[in-house]
Amino acid sequence: MMKVEFKKRTQKIEIAGKVYEINVSDYDFIKKAQANLARLEEAQKKLNETRDVDALLDTAKELIDFVLGDFDRIWEAAFHDIYNLMDLAISLSEVIQKGFEYKREQYL
Repeated sequence: MMKVEFKKRTQKIEIAGKVYEINVSDYDFIKKAQANLARLEEAQKKLNETRDVDALLDTAKELIDFVLGDFDRIWEAAFHDIYNLMDLAISLSEVIQKGFEYKREQYL
């Protein structure tokens, strides 16, 4: 008899001394995370035209809150520094994309 076991695929990331676990294989998570990433990319492009830092911060907050659910703590740990927050957003983007691309290459 063949046995198939399912597992949850996660990626751990440590931020300011706290370890977060990101579920990188859940369909709904991937779909929503990619939409958040697209909005973040659009906000970054608009920043060059409009200098609207608030829109960029709001979009980064949405992404971080969606993925990690702990924006306020992270914002404090980042010293209210938008560049620290953007570094985190880029890191989260890489984790999400790498998880998706690995499985896509494996199965498609």
